[in-house]
Amino acid sequence: MTSKAGGGEEKRQPLDTVVLKYLQKRGFKNAERALVVDAKLSKDATSSMSLVALGADAALSDLLVLHSLEDVEDDGKFDADSVLDGYARIREWIFGALDLYKSELMRVLFPMFVHSFLTLVKKNKVEESRDFFERFHEDHVRAHCDDIRGLSGIALPEHVDTDPYAVKFIKHKFSIEMCFQSFDLLVRFLRASDGNGAKCLAILNENVGVKITQKDSPSMFVEEEEEKNMDEIFSGVVTGETTASIAAYNSGPGRFGLLEQSLEIKAERAFREIEAKHEDAVKREDARVAAYKPKKVYKKRKKKDSDSENDDDEEEEDKEGEKISGEETIEVDGYKVLKRREIDVPNVPQTISRLRNPRLVDSEIPIPEYDYDDGLRALEDFSNRVKVTSENLPSCCFFTFTHAEGKLICASMSPNVEKVAGGFSDSVVRTWDLTSGEKDEDDEEKEEGGKEKDGGGTTATENGDKEKTKKVYKRGDKVGKSMKVKEFIGHCAPVHDVQYSPDGIYLLSVSRDCTARMWSCELEIPLCAYKGHQTPIWCAKWASCGHYFATGSHDRTCRIWTTELSSPIRAFCGHIGDVDCVAWHPNSNYVATGSSDRTVRLWDVSTGRCTRLFAGHTSGVTALAFSPDGQSISTADDSGVIHSWDLDSSRCFKTMLGHDNAVYALDYSGGGGEILASAGADDTVRIWDHKDGLESVVTGIVPKIAPTKTFRTKNCPVVNVEFTRRNLLLAYGCRRLPVYHQT
Repeated sequence: MTSKAGGGEEKRQPLDTVVLKYLQKRGFKNAERALVVDAKLSKDATSSMSLVALGADAALSDLLVLHSLEDVEDDGKFDADSVLDGYARIREWIFGALDLYKSELMRVLFPMFVHSFLTLVKKNKVEESRDFFERFHEDHVRAHCDDIRGLSGIALPEHVDTDPYAVKFIKHKFSIEMCFQSFDLLVRFLRASDGNGAKCLAILNENVGVKITQKDSPSMFVEEEEEKNMDEIFSGVVTGETTASIAAYNSGPGRFGLLEQSLEIKAERAFREIEAKHEDAVKREDARVAAYKPKKVYKKRKKKDSDSENDDDEEEEDKEGEKISGEETIEVDGYKVLKRREIDVPNVPQTISRLRNPRLVDSEIPIPEYDYDDGLRALEDFSNRVKVTSENLPSCCFFTFTHAEGKLICASMSPNVEKVAGGFSDSVVRTWDLTSGEKDEDDEEKEEGGKEKDGGGTTATENGDKEKTKKVYKRGDKVGKSMKVKEFIGHCAPVHDVQYSPDGIYLLSVSRDCTARMWSCELEIPLCAYKGHQTPIWCAKWASCGHYFATGSHDRTCRIWTTELSSPIRAFCGHIGDVDCVAWHPNSNYVATGSSDRTVRLWDVSTGRCTRLFAGHTSGVTALAFSPDGQSISTADDSGVIHSWDLDSSRCFKTMLGHDNAVYALDYSGGGGEILASAGADDTVRIWDHKDGLESVVTGIVPKIAPTKTFRTKNCPVVNVEFTRRNLLLAYGCRRLPVYHQT
């Protein structure tokens, strides 16, 4: 009987342990203590469970320790040195591990760093937390630069509960995959450690979930599937959302067509009318030629007395046939047929870059009427738009801002390509009139001293003959007229973005002084200051219809404004990092935002809801661009990687690799959008073929392509690149600040 009772108690022991584990996981402290007393379980017994007992899919919280951090503290006192020492030991052990296991064990180090730091801050260990951060944060800067930047601003216990970065870290657990051998090594090391190891166990228990893979041994290399889904390794931290929530965002319907009243659709209808007229003219000409009855051509012969009368009759018959037709004829194979007339239809669509099968949707927001004159100018530009393809690549016109080393931050061109604006670090917005530097014939005739048009003159020789001399220009001499420069002064901090309105009437600028300002291009005066952000504003973008514009700020929000109101009408909140770039959908119903949290969100302007979430970048998103047909979006990040996403399926269908540094700007060619241009900090402008690639949405294989052409500058980072309405490619930049080395 005794043996049977003992055996039953032994069988009951694992069950009690599992129940205890569940109570501790759910936070039922009183029930936990009662079970420990009743079952007489010890800490050693509760931690003696094995992988075999719990299964290969057990989480770290199911195996390592069944106590919280408060349970392992001695006498209720928190020892900060033990946390620092515990992290230093596990760090040293992982760095000294075999290369075969180090790649998987390193995944544990970043969660340990994050939550050890947050634990120190929460316990009000200010000096210890800063010392911990300064000692170990460099280990994670390369792979988690944005996360480290967000953590650097957390210093007080109140920040742990209020800061969005800290809240996201605490709310969402890290999700890590390991093979059996790596996991077993980690368990053995932590169990063999002293009390400091117990604190590490408690931190990992509360904040990390480990899934044991079926692999026999770890891989020395990162698998392609793991690289593609890098955001799932640290779920909820890299993206700020779980995988399930991302799928929920992307499963909803979308209206990604073009507006029926947009200028692009009006131009497309005009092109189709021209095309229909051309086809009708061809059909009529074919019918006219087919209706004419061919007549045989009789050659002239020498007249004889016997047949002279018959020849005269044949010539008369031919003349009568030409008179009856009334049209010009030509001879083909011995017969007279009508000569085809040339069909001249202006602006034949085959020579124009056009949209490909556009989808039409209705507007969800009020759309202002286009100015008649501006609409006519836009339609004229569309009719003269150059068709650029991979076989007919565009040239790049690069604007270099001289004497602006390190001061130029942003630049933009007016829609009529007559003015260029730049934002500078000295808080001034400057505009240049490109038409003011042109010389008139009257000005050339009024040049002093009888100088020739080339800047030369005449000199007399000893014989009295006059010889032409060419003027030699020195550095600093002015050649021709200088362009008119206008300074807009109003900001009190560096200007981070400037944008001309679609009609070219207004100039919008945003600054680190937390304001957006509107300027009149015609009157050259300030019109309004838009205040709503409480932190620096990084970016701004006009809607294609005008009237609306969007701004992104350091406060991790995007706000929608109208020209007639000084306060925002919408605020989009959801990012856990700075909103560094914004873009409007061609139909103005959606706004895309890119953030340093490595995600891109698509917002419905009418409802304010997030309808799409794209997570795939491994660094902060810096540039966005919608395709002209509104069916896809391209995104770029700090590492130079460019992704293209299908809006309907929310899947990446193309990855473009070529930039060595951050990408600052993206833009599609007008019409069909077959060419994508990018520019960045690597002093290059790159051209990409974007005609096809949507078939990868079905196959699931994302191709990685190289640039079709690269334009290189001389030590000039390119701050912006854009296509004009006629598909002219423009880029802007200035030289870097010189670096002086002390010898």
